[in-house]
Amino acid sequence: MIDPEIAPYIPPNVDIDTVSVDALRSFSIEYAQSQPKLELSRVEDMSVEGLAGPIPIRVYYPSDVESLGMIVFLHGGGWCMGNLDTHDAVCRQLSHVTGFAVSAVDYRLAPEHKFPAGLQDAEAATIWILDNAASLGCDPSRVLIMGESAGGNLAAVIAQRLRARLRYQVLVFPVTDFSMPFPSYQRHAKALGLTTESAQWCKEQYLANPELDQLNPDASPYLRVDLSDCPPAFVMTAEIDPVCDDGEAYGMRLVEAGVPVTLKRYLGMPHGFLVLPYSLRKIKNIYDDIGRMLERDVAKNR
Repeated sequence: MIDPEIAPYIPPNVDIDTVSVDALRSFSIEYAQSQPKLELSRVEDMSVEGLAGPIPIRVYYPSDVESLGMIVFLHGGGWCMGNLDTHDAVCRQLSHVTGFAVSAVDYRLAPEHKFPAGLQDAEAATIWILDNAASLGCDPSRVLIMGESAGGNLAAVIAQRLRARLRYQVLVFPVTDFSMPFPSYQRHAKALGLTTESAQWCKEQYLANPELDQLNPDASPYLRVDLSDCPPAFVMTAEIDPVCDDGEAYGMRLVEAGVPVTLKRYLGMPHGFLVLPYSLRKIKNIYDDIGRMLERDVAKNR
């Protein structure tokens, strides 16, 4: 059952057969605009060069202190929705709670840009941030990647591909196996926040050839054979979520590969909980958990 404190704030599910991608995008922007914005020391918009042209990023600074840690943040939205504005409140809160700078990446979206376009943008931006961390006022040895939902999928793949270059990874209800073999897809098929039908629809928008592409570890990071030497991870899942078992199964694969992992399931929580109002006690506690993990595992120099 959805936590009673949270339930009134979850938008109703939409019928994906009758709603256009543009309408879904407009709804996500309207929802984001309804959320309060926390003031930070500084927020800067810039762009980095990608394979297909400039990639917009937005960098959030909690203070004027030099050599901050840096979170590369990849938003969710089913690979079809989301931009720098839809997750602006999330990034501001992350920066405030953790004391880290946050670089949000505006990667290309499906269905206009199929796999691997979004991944290419996210990886190119991450590499640029790593290469330029010092000039951004951050410590190159304390750069981590974080993503939620679709962004968690991209973050997991990039953490596999870059490995030792990243200090840590935070994966929030990530999708890691597009074959969708896990029981939670049946257990929570009609869940608020995300249904199994919607998850399948997102897959079909993102993958150019779903049957073939879902076998590619760059789309389904769970299928990567060798996970050794991936960065340590904090894997967060939501109990009332079709992808709950997916994230936990991937966390266990990292553990089996010898990667230090903290795995936490948030009881009564729906998919997408990071965008819910920070004023809710349960949501504040979730952000505090992220802050504690980064303080414990990343905040200090090696």
